[in-house]
Amino acid sequence: MTESVLTAILASGTLATWVWLVARAISGKPVLPLRPPSETAAWGPQHVVCGLLSVVLFQVISHSLFVTFQPVPGDLSELPLVEQAKLQMTVSFASLLAAVFSLWFITQTTRNTIRDVGMEIRPLLTGIFFGLIGFFCFAAPSYILNMLLQSLDQRIHPVVEALLNSRNMPFFTYSCISVILLSPLYEEIICRLILQGWLQAVFARQRTHNDTFPSQRVLLSLQDGETADEFKLRIKDSLLQAEILGGASDPPPPRPTCWPSILLSSFFFAILHLGAGWASVISLFLFAIGLGLVYQRTGRLLPCIVMHMTLNAFTMLMLYLAISG
Repeated sequence: MTESVLTAILASGTLATWVWLVARAISGKPVLPLRPPSETAAWGPQHVVCGLLSVVLFQVISHSLFVTFQPVPGDLSELPLVEQAKLQMTVSFASLLAAVFSLWFITQTTRNTIRDVGMEIRPLLTGIFFGLIGFFCFAAPSYILNMLLQSLDQRIHPVVEALLNSRNMPFFTYSCISVILLSPLYEEIICRLILQGWLQAVFARQRTHNDTFPSQRVLLSLQDGETADEFKLRIKDSLLQAEILGGASDPPPPRPTCWPSILLSSFFFAILHLGAGWASVISLFLFAIGLGLVYQRTGRLLPCIVMHMTLNAFTMLMLYLAISG
């Protein structure tokens, strides 16, 4: 397989996906399953801070343990490439443990279960399908944007640069474990589930406070010349009428897209990759918006993990073709 063949596969998959999406939109079918307007997130800012600090703490501890049991020179850049990859894999695994610990902390200090936070696996095939749909929707635009911005900032990810210069395959193998398997797991738990999940609930409460029953706020005021008994009777009649006309059996409307939570969590996710240059930050911000949309509309983290892993796997496969050719 060559890079041109892989590019053709991506282009064909992107075109087919967008045709399918447009066809569903025209027929009035939802692209993603719509969740009801209620929000399940019940954790607070302390849980977000706990998640972020846990990742940093676990990374520092894992780095210290690695240095203790595997003596390294004072300058880590002098460490052999394979050892650098092992160190990165160790730190990534520690970050995943920190993310899992943060989830455990949420379930122990709130009423949320693993299912409430969106960590359920089943239905497996549906989650994988929506993850692949998200990848084909946003991967190609992100790659194109990254290529256009490379002229402004030619920096690339340090791992990519080292692989291109060394063509060291053991280094590539250990890097794949970190980039494809470990990083997407802990980044999606922290950025999407914990951070965006909390932001969604915050903005939902604000939206509910501003929009709930505006007509009733007008009714709940004593009019000129109205007695207290007349006021109570009018309120009872109004509530009864609302119950009859509102149709208690009607399904709740779908939850509106919470763009602030998506944009804020996507910005945080993109900034985490600042070391790869501004071109990568901006293109990853676009891809992260897709991740946020998929997470909010499905309420599950599995599609986001599949989407993220597929992007990283595709990138590493393109890199493999570049260094092995």
